[in-house]
Amino acid sequence: MLKHVLLYGLLIFSASSYGEATSPTFSVTGGDVQSQFSLNVTIATCLPATVDNVTFGSVDAKTILSGEVEGESTLSLDCSGTIKPQRVSLKFEPANPHLTMGSTGYIASKNTSLGYLMTWADNKVGTIGSGIPMNQELWVDKPEATLMKMKFKIKPVALPIGSQSVTLGNANTHVIIKIKYI
Repeated sequence: MLKHVLLYGLLIFSASSYGEATSPTFSVTGGDVQSQFSLNVTIATCLPATVDNVTFGSVDAKTILSGEVEGESTLSLDCSGTIKPQRVSLKFEPANPHLTMGSTGYIASKNTSLGYLMTWADNKVGTIGSGIPMNQELWVDKPEATLMKMKFKIKPVALPIGSQSVTLGNANTHVIIKIKYI
């Protein structure tokens, strides 16, 4: 009678969130041989960004035309736990672009008589109070290693620029902020 002997190997990979690569450890159990490895992969990027939504609620035309209404939003980039990016760029893409004859920061809404002016509230990318250029790659001045916050102000404005009337109704819109880490 012929007896068969079966030998087999088992290779196990496990990835841990933190730590460093370690040298393989070996153990023998019963006739099995196991080799275990651990690996930590890091990437040069940041966690998903967050941005505050701005809701103005019900506002009358007189208040909008006076310029008294203004909201603020913060874009937060968390780069903790990863390799620090050398450069970070932002690109603002409005859902409803508005041609403003060379003025930057203006976006339209679904209400053709009302739009928004977006300006910088800090100097991490642009100058405080200046309009945020739309559809252009803008570079963060000095990327920080852990948490970067860029603030901007949003103000409802009558369109076209200089208009003195606003049509009643909703003025919804949004801006997509594309972020590139290098």
